Amino acid sequence: MLLALLFALSSLMVTQANGSTIFVVGGRAWVGEPLGNGSYVLMSVNSSGATIGLLTNGSLRIIYFIPSPSAQQGLTAPLSPPLNESSSVYAFTNASSDFYLRLFTVNKVSNGELTGPSRNVTYLGYPPYSVDFGSGINCSTTYISISFPSPPQVIPLPVYVNAGPSITKVTGRITLVSTVPSVPIEVLGPDYVVVPLAPVRSALYSVQVCSPVNASLGPINDLIQGLRFSGRYSYSISVPYANPITGVPAYRTGWCSDYAIYAAHALEEEGLSAEVAVGYIIQNGRASGLDYHAWLEAFVDGDGWIDAEVTPPSLTAAGGAGGVGGVLIGLVVSIPSLLALIVAFMDRVGWHR
Repeated sequence: MLLALLFALSSLMVTQANGSTIFVVGGRAWVGEPLGNGSYVLMSVNSSGATIGLLTNGSLRIIYFIPSPSAQQGLTAPLSPPLNESSSVYAFTNASSDFYLRLFTVNKVSNGELTGPSRNVTYLGYPPYSVDFGSGINCSTTYISISFPSPPQVIPLPVYVNAGPSITKVTGRITLVSTVPSVPIEVLGPDYVVVPLAPVRSALYSVQVCSPVNASLGPINDLIQGLRFSGRYSYSISVPYANPITGVPAYRTGWCSDYAIYAAHALEEEGLSAEVAVGYIIQNGRASGLDYHAWLEAFVDGDGWIDAEVTPPSLTAAGGAGGVGGVLIGLVVSIPSLLALIVAFMDRVGWHR
């Protein structure tokens, strides 16, 4: 239903940010996309949902409202491998296998699934978008391109994952430079979930990889060496326990999420902040459903977020994620395509260019 709500624009302010036109009306920020003849389609997002408006002839007309999904919905990961494993390709990339494609983080167990934190929109606009993921010294910049055979619901962030016996690198600033086609994005925090508001075919990034500055990485290194390189732990998709926190040390077997959950809990017991990162490993320039994976992400003062592989190396030595399998359960961030909305409301109001 068309809402004929008009706002007086006497307090209108216009500015530019990251290539987007930002309108501030009555203290509320709107991202604008020009439609021609001085008219703009505007979108404003808050915790309750997305509001779409049409700015023309000095008046803002609200024409559609899209309620947000519950903050507790949307981004979950299975505690056990899905049975419907998929070998379909998720992405092609020029990134080396040192990088993983990070989608989101999870930090608690609910109804047999790992669930993430409550999220809010922290950015709305067009790329470039940057996040200072970590910091370090002797940084180098790598340019990474990713193409998607099917439009992704979440644009991944390439992060450097330490897979050796100790932490040697930390991901610094990650910049999503551009997408093809160029579309607006929203970023959900606190874990930097990048959601495209229209389908994308590819993305270009610049990623800093640095040496850590903190010498007190002992707790993380101890976990890596104990779980991955001691020879006392094995990889299995079938485990005799329900709780990885007690099951991993007792049975010394598990799959990737079991080891990541156990490691994150162990670091939290040491007073560090830690979460489970979910995404895809890269093998031979591609990531498929079989490469769906979970790993450790820990925050260290002075270095920021550090990613580490804690699953026994037989996981990747066998080629692929060893049956980790692949369909993200409940991966729904259901904000309709901005371009589709533009077409829809232009038809509704009878506006033609």
